Amino acid sequence: MDSLFLPLMHSPMLVDLAQVMAPPSAAHWLGTDDLGRDVLARLRVGLYHSLTVGSGVLLLTASLGIPLGLWAGWFGGAVDWVVGKLADVVLSFPGILLALALAALLGARLENVILALGLLGWVGFFRLTRVQVMHIRRAPYLAAAELAGVPVLRLWRLHILPNCLGPLRVEALLVVAGSMVAEAGLSFLGLGIPAPEPSLGGMLRDGMREVLTAPLLVVAPGVLLICLSVGVNMLAQRRLPLSARMRVGL
Repeated sequence: MDSLFLPLMHSPMLVDLAQVMAPPSAAHWLGTDDLGRDVLARLRVGLYHSLTVGSGVLLLTASLGIPLGLWAGWFGGAVDWVVGKLADVVLSFPGILLALALAALLGARLENVILALGLLGWVGFFRLTRVQVMHIRRAPYLAAAELAGVPVLRLWRLHILPNCLGPLRVEALLVVAGSMVAEAGLSFLGLGIPAPEPSLGGMLRDGMREVLTAPLLVVAPGVLLICLSVGVNMLAQRRLPLSARMRVGL
């Protein structure tokens, strides 16, 4: 954690009953919460957890969705039908409800949040990769390479994946943004990162009790979460031209 952030002035877990609900000051730049814990320190750790969840979900969903999309788009057949139907089933339910069910079943832990969101988020990578592969596969040079006996894995590595990278980068950014928001929602409901470990959703939940007397406890994590989500989505929109944005729903 210290490799990503500057050293913390205060421990995010330290309870100081003498500093309960202290206003912003030189010692506590954003004040303290109802247990005297430094809000800025907890925000920074919550940001670290959000980025960890986003990165972990991205790795899991890409590892599942891209290989399945390559196989289904290239070979078709039974695998394409089975995985396509499974993707349709996942998409037929509200994602947050399935995430809630999985999180409740697995338990409130950081690793379980990543697993629950990853098992639901692979569909976007699968469908996008499958469509791109089916489009690229019709290129004459690929037909010639197949006739020449070039191995399929070599074709995928040298020709298919490089041509899919643009849309996949956009999907990756959207997965990161959606995962951070979903993690905050699960933590707000008590099914994400367990207390007293800091998380943006947990800070929002705890701050709601004091929203009238100390609105900064809600405003600070809320603004940080909005900036994270909006910033990543804006970055995704800048990755592709307008015509490509329309194809991927941006």
